[in-house]
Amino acid sequence: PDPDAVASAFGLKRLLKTYNIDATICYKGKIDRQNTRKMMELFDIKAVNIDRLPEIPVNAQIILIDAQKNSGNIYDLPCDKVISIDHHPIVQYYPYIYADIQGNVGACASIIASYYFENDIPMDEEVATALLYGIKIDTAQLTRGVSPLDLEMFSKMFYMVNRKYMNEIESSTIEVE
Repeated sequence: PDPDAVASAFGLKRLLKTYNIDATICYKGKIDRQNTRKMMELFDIKAVNIDRLPEIPVNAQIILIDAQKNSGNIYDLPCDKVISIDHHPIVQYYPYIYADIQGNVGACASIIASYYFENDIPMDEEVATALLYGIKIDTAQLTRGVSPLDLEMFSKMFYMVNRKYMNEIESSTIEVE
């Protein structure tokens, strides 16, 4: 998962918590970017490799963030209740129970941020910082694939972020090792 995916999952997990819904952030593969790991460390984002989870019950609900079924590394899901929130063009039709797939948006973090603002849900500084960073990364600092939604969410969150943490994340691109 890249910074946009992790930030979006983190933002959605916090949003769901306002409705007393618990969620576990899962991923497949490895988190290999230092800036992603730094963001996870600063905001205490817990994520579990799906290979280390116990068997997922058939009645579970899975929300794919920054992804769709039959794309990337997501092929087989252990349940039928699947949601997709993504900013990539639709890969292949899948009967999601809910889908918000906006192929014209530059970052999934913009979609998640819009949920907060559209529903008047307070956004804390950690979520704002993570989501803004996700937008910055997936749009190459607002120079690639930027949509009106990306610009609107960026401007709304710009003064909400923790500048110290943003600088720490942005400067964590190279490991000594």
